[in-house]
Parts: sequence; C-alpha cells; structure tokens
Amino acid sequence: MTLSRYVSRWTTGEQRIFMTLLYFMSMQGLVRSTITVNVASQSTWVNYGDNYTANCNIPGLDALEISQLRVEWFHNGQRLTSQCLLLSAEIKQKYSCITVTPEWNNISLLLTVKNIQKSDAGNLTCEVYERFTENETVVRNELVGVKSVPIQIRG
Repeated sequence: MTLSRYVSRWTTGEQRIFMTLLYFMSMQGLVRSTITVNVASQSTWVNYGDNYTANCNIPGLDALEISQLRVEWFHNGQRLTSQCLLLSAEIKQKYSCITVTPEWNNISLLLTVKNIQKSDAGNLTCEVYERFTENETVVRNELVGVKSVPIQIRG
C-alpha cells in the first residue's frame, strides 16, 4: 500500500504533514507493517500419489494492493514462485499456483504439490515482502511475514 495514495485523500495540511512524516519513518524502518500472513492446509497428512494444497492468506488486502507485496512460495527451501508465477518449466510439472479472492479484502495464493512422493515430505513456506517504492521504482523489499505448513506422507 503506497502512503502517497492515502495522503492525497486528506485535505488538511496537518494531516498531510503527519502522513509524510509517517512515510519517511517507514522508509527508515522505524514503522513496521501490520500485514498479517496465515498459511494452512486441509491436513498435514497426505497419501502417496495425491495432490496437496496449501493456502497463503493475506487478509485485509484487495486485489490492487497485492501488487504492493512480493509473495514467494518455497518447498524445503527451494524457491518456487514469485507471486503465483512458477519459476521454471520443471517446477510447473510438479506444482500449480492460483491467486483467489474468496471474499472482499482477502487474498489467498494456493500452491498445489502434484502427485505426492516420499521426496515431497517437509515444509511449504510462504514469504511475504512489502515493496517500498520511490518514483514507481522498488527501492527495497521488507519481509513482513513467513509462515510454513508441514507435508507428512502416510504409509
């Protein structure tokens, strides 16, 4: 979320000064984000050959505000996505990812591991970074949430 978008909504000079000060404090790392990240799955246990889906949910954001974040999925430390774009053809064979908005002001990125095998046991991790921009150029990304969910295989 860019503060400049919100600053222009206020009309009094005092409010603009306060928001400008808050913006500069956030650029210096003095203000922390209030973004919430939740990661869950229907079950941590899965059978061989089944698909396993995990949900990285970021409540309080609409579809436009997700562009102010960088969301990445990892499987046992291997980076798989940038937002929901899978990073290679090999990864696309094993995984799928979709972005959904189940309700207003609520974004979820669903990552599916296809055809679970023994080597898939471990953790799926969702990392969320807030992008800070200046003149429409990203000047830094600040990690605002990391959550994992385990994959445990039956049998």
